[in-house]
Amino acid sequence: MARNNTPKALEYLEKSVRSDEKNTQFIDTLAEAYVLAGDLSRAHGQYEKITLLTGRDDIYALSFYHLGRIDEKLGDKTRAGENYRKFLDLRKNADPGRPEVEDAKKRLAGLGERQIILFCLKIA
Repeated sequence: MARNNTPKALEYLEKSVRSDEKNTQFIDTLAEAYVLAGDLSRAHGQYEKITLLTGRDDIYALSFYHLGRIDEKLGDKTRAGENYRKFLDLRKNADPGRPEVEDAKKRLAGLGERQIILFCLKIA
């Protein structure tokens, strides 16, 4: 991917994930490559896989942020809101100013009043 050769990167990353299906770093990088290739459906599937494989680490939390971004691009505001809320809930004690946290807050607010109300009810 660093050489801007997404097709070759996808080939190697898919092979890596097949060889170690529980390596969240491989899966996360493969999902990122799918996003770069414009294949949001496959990227979404990889990020969902991470949410099933891991616990409360950084890759796990960020997978919800990425899912929210993809859902938003695909026009599913409800799912995007759910994923942003899950990410923000996991990151509620994170260092202030983390760019993903600030971005998720802005994006959640941009999804509409209903999403904000649901989020506020959940954290109350």
